[in-house]
Amino acid sequence: MTFFVRQYVVAQSKRFIEIGATPTLQETAFMLGFSEPTSFYRYFKRVTGMTAKQYRTSYHSTISS
Repeated sequence: MTFFVRQYVVAQSKRFIEIGATPTLQETAFMLGFSEPTSFYRYFKRVTGMTAKQYRTSYHSTISS
């Protein structure tokens, strides 16, 4: 993937997680075009340095403080 596509995918995935657009991370992966959720999980961690679940937990704990 190109740099801009990677940035878009990460931005969209963060947005979906932040607004609760999908009830599960698996659904987020499918909405972003990943055929396998594990591919999305690995991709997200590689690009952001944390898992999608860690990001969701961190984001929600930050806004509830």
